[in-house]
Amino acid sequence: MGSSVNIFLTCLAWTVLLYIPYAHYMSAFSYANGDEPSELAEGIPATIFQN
Repeated sequence: MGSSVNIFLTCLAWTVLLYIPYAHYMSAFSYANGDEPSELAEGIPATIFQN
């Protein structure tokens, strides 16, 4: 049971500390006048999700 709790807490921490701020930034970004997020902002998920 301890292992399951650790996995759950790790997933929760990942979601709260990494995914939610990134998702908020990307959803709040204004694409007006042809602006796009920087390559760094678009490349962060690729870095985080690599196996």
